[in-house]
Amino acid sequence: MEEVLMCPIEDSGSFPYPDEMTTFAQVREYLVRLREAIVTSNTQLSSNIETRLAQQSYESAITAGSTAQYWRGDKSWQTLNQAAIASFFGTRVAKTLSTEYTAVSAGLVVAYGSSNDGTYYGFMGYTGTSSADTLRAQASADYDSDSDPVLAGRLASITMPVVNGEKWKVDYIGTGSGTLYWIPIGG
Repeated sequence: MEEVLMCPIEDSGSFPYPDEMTTFAQVREYLVRLREAIVTSNTQLSSNIETRLAQQSYESAITAGSTAQYWRGDKSWQTLNQAAIASFFGTRVAKTLSTEYTAVSAGLVVAYGSSNDGTYYGFMGYTGTSSADTLRAQASADYDSDSDPVLAGRLASITMPVVNGEKWKVDYIGTGSGTLYWIPIGG
């Protein structure tokens, strides 16, 4: 009795598959037909994918907005309400490095600086409940004039969130100087 293995391509017919293939010619014929069906199947699949892609519509490119705008969820540029942002963040206050402070509200601590030729420096930000003794953020830079300033890591900064009542400080290590700001959240 002969079994028939159906090809997934409708117009390719069927392949006879004897229970016992006795000759190499039978096996070879089966493999040749199977290969042809696979090639046909792949060609049809590729054609179907190309057709589906051609039928799909895509969103148009997003035109550039300005620094005074934001991209809203409805996919439109909207004017940024500067007053709302200003009321969310309070006025930044310059602080002294290596001095421990207590946060009077939730806020962000921002420290940044850049190194000059042959200098190394870094920032280490600490927080804690009774004292600022837990390392929370760190960054460093080492600049050599023979290197590209950007690739050589000439600039370094940290931004560290702090909660109301938490102790915090940022230590500066190295030559030169850095800048430190406290930015309260909530005005």
